[in-house]
Amino acid sequence: MFNAMEFTLICLVAQAAVTDLAVRKIPNVLVLSGLALALLLRSPHGDLWSALLSWLGGALAGLLLFLPLYLARGMAAGDVKLMAMVGAFVGPAEALRIGLLVFLIGGAMAVLMLLHSGRLRDGWRNLPRCSRRCCCACAACLCCRRR
Repeated sequence: MFNAMEFTLICLVAQAAVTDLAVRKIPNVLVLSGLALALLLRSPHGDLWSALLSWLGGALAGLLLFLPLYLARGMAAGDVKLMAMVGAFVGPAEALRIGLLVFLIGGAMAVLMLLHSGRLRDGWRNLPRCSRRCCCACAACLCCRRR
């Protein structure tokens, strides 16, 4: 069963997804209310100072993880704000894990969309050489990783 923080986060992210699909925008009110709820729900779980630090650290981790993509025009501002809100709920370490998972799933979806449209070769050619090497190195690390 989900606790209050998890249930609230799932509801907020689902609402953001529905709104984003409907009007192609994630409202600031949704993100700001999520940030406030995250702080409010974090407060009873220990002292206020540690809750505030975890909330702030998670929000900054989520924000800073997606901000470079926004600055490079590879992602919309709503996605960056939403990840900051998710980070505020889960804390900095989990925000990094979720962000990396989002990158992997998003990359896989992009490759599938390129395959479906028959433009995989064009998409691969458009990547700079160093990005292709980085993709290959990451894939090799993931495939060859030992536990």
